[in-house]
Amino acid sequence: MRDESLNSHSHSLLLLSPVAIVVYVSLASEFFLRLKYDAPVRHVEQPRVLEKGQHAVSKNLRVLIYAMAFCTLCIFIRLVLDISYQRH
Repeated sequence: MRDESLNSHSHSLLLLSPVAIVVYVSLASEFFLRLKYDAPVRHVEQPRVLEKGQHAVSKNLRVLIYAMAFCTLCIFIRLVLDISYQRH
């Protein structure tokens, strides 16, 4: 009885995980597109002038972006492995 309950819960989590990853990646993609095209959700009247050679994305933000991409890749790989082990 307990094994069946545990199996059904793990199966439902395997179905919910890809949905959560797709939502996360789509929201992250929207953030990066808005950052790239300098189109925030709400417009604030502030002049933003970049000096020559200055990047719109700071070094710390760039490191954060790379870390988030690496974590997302690791989570996706783990999800694929979990699904493949569940089928066997």
